[in-house]
Amino acid sequence: MTGGAVQYFAAGLKFPRGEWALAGAYPYYKTYETKDGKLIGLGCLEPWSWEDPGIAIKLSDTPGKVRRLASYSGEHTDEVLLSAGYTKSYLEKLRQTNAIG
Repeated sequence: MTGGAVQYFAAGLKFPRGEWALAGAYPYYKTYETKDGKLIGLGCLEPWSWEDPGIAIKLSDTPGKVRRLASYSGEHTDEVLLSAGYTKSYLEKLRQTNAIG
C-alpha cells in the first residue's frame, strides 16, 4: 500500500477502480458503493482470511446492537494505573499536575 501511496502523491499516478490491488483488482479487496452514493473499500489482505471460502461475511444480515455504553475518557485510569503498581498518592500528584483527569 505504501508504494501505491508514493506513486499517487509523488508521481500523480491514478489507480482506476478494478485495476489496482486495493481498488478491486483482486477478489479479496473490492470497492463498494454505499446507499448514500459514497464508496467504501473492504478487503482482507492476509491470505489466511480469504483463502477459506467457508467463512461468509454478510454485512446486510448482521444485526447491530449496543452491548454496553462506551467508556468515558479517563473512566478506567485509576484502575489501570493501580494495577500497574502506582499508588493512590502518586495518582493524586498526577491529577494535581493535570497529567491525568
